Amino acid sequence: MYDASKFAIERFCESLAYELAPLNIGVKIIEPGIVVTELVDKAPAVAHPNYQDLADSMAKTFSLDGASKSDDIAEVVYQAATDGSSKLRYICGEDAIQFYAKRMEFGDEAFIKDMHQLIDVAKSNSSFTPKQ
Repeated sequence: MYDASKFAIERFCESLAYELAPLNIGVKIIEPGIVVTELVDKAPAVAHPNYQDLADSMAKTFSLDGASKSDDIAEVVYQAATDGSSKLRYICGEDAIQFYAKRMEFGDEAFIKDMHQLIDVAKSNSSFTPKQ
C-alpha cells in the first residue's frame, strides 16, 4: 500500500503539472527512495505476527544500503525550489536512482517482472505461507 500511495501522489502531481502549466504555475515531484528516519527504528514493521518472517526476509532483500537521510532529501527539495527550471521529477537517494534508471532502461513490464522476482526471493527465504 505504501508504494501505491507514492505512485498515486506522483500521478496526481503530473496531472497538476499539465493543468497548471497554462497558468504559468510549475510543479516539482521529489521522489526519494528509502529514507532512514526515526520511524524505521520506532514503528512496528509488521502488524500481525504471521507476517514477521516474511517482513524479516523482505528487509534483507531490500536493505537500507543506499538509503537517504532526511538531510539528503532536504538538499534535493532546496535544489528543486531554487533551480529556476521547469524540471518535473527529482529522483533522490542512490536506491531510487538505481530503481528509476532500471525502469527507464527496461520499461515498466520488465521492471515489474524484476520486482516480482525480488519479492519471490524474499518469500522463498521465509516460512511465510499465505492463508487460502
